[in-house]
Amino acid sequence: MPRPGTLAAVGLLTFALALAGCGGSSNKSAENTTTATTATTATTAKSGGGNQRLSASSWATYESTAAKAKTVNTAAIKTFRKCRTLASTGASSTELQSCLGDSMSSVVSEGQKVLTTLQGLESGVSGACASALNALGGYVKLYIASVNSLQSAIKGGGVGGQTGFTTQLDNSQQVLVRARAAQAPVEAACKPA
Repeated sequence: MPRPGTLAAVGLLTFALALAGCGGSSNKSAENTTTATTATTATTAKSGGGNQRLSASSWATYESTAAKAKTVNTAAIKTFRKCRTLASTGASSTELQSCLGDSMSSVVSEGQKVLTTLQGLESGVSGACASALNALGGYVKLYIASVNSLQSAIKGGGVGGQTGFTTQLDNSQQVLVRARAAQAPVEAACKPA
């Protein structure tokens, strides 16, 4: 799906507008996972000991952002499924662009909003909460990157029904699944007690 900064948002499709996995190469997907793991490890080392959770108002912001991302991603997923079916019939890049409409750019835009929110929330926490927010942010970035990569390929005419659209789309959806899974640690570590 879409460009930096679209199955949107935030891996929190519930906050996971996060659609990543650029290009369809399993090696690239492994690199993306390694990057997210490295970022998480660095944050864990930096945050050290105790865990400072989000305040009630910050948690409400997180939940609101997650709900909006879920709405955007749910709509995009429906469109992506329809277009995946079209691609399986050998549709051209132009036909796929028409099918996708603005779904990818919506995902990317919402994902960027999620990242901004996560970064703002990270500044007020420490420990496991900071690590969980950072990990979720990493998956959101990957999701955005994968959607942007797909969007660029389609706009450039480099992707059609026979040239990797479904593989790239599947990679993006796998990143979204990982982003959604990253929400549980955020709830466990960051939700006010």
